[in-house]
Amino acid sequence: MHDTLTGLPNRTLFTDRLEQMVQRAKRHKDYLCAVLFLDLDRFKVVNDSLGHLIGDQLLIAVARSLKYASALKTQLPAWEDEFAILLDDIKDVNYATQIAGRLKQGF
Repeated sequence: MHDTLTGLPNRTLFTDRLEQMVQRAKRHKDYLCAVLFLDLDRFKVVNDSLGHLIGDQLLIAVARSLKYASALKTQLPAWEDEFAILLDDIKDVNYATQIAGRLKQGF
């Protein structure tokens, strides 16, 4: 259920949690959630020019940053082809925007 390189939840666990959030949203009209995606632009260039070891180190560093930024219990970082964060049971859309801004500043 976790990626061996980053230690983050894998796509299977991510999909399971996302499905739970969707079902909760169907049952409760006042329930809000969000999904944020983080794509590493030109990551293939890093692997091709600096090697897979450096690419792996970059992925591990990003995962650590996401874990640090995920101190709030509503966030679940996941990685496989990209990073994603599930924001569960949020108060309003502004919260998701604030988290996205905080992540952007961190990178």
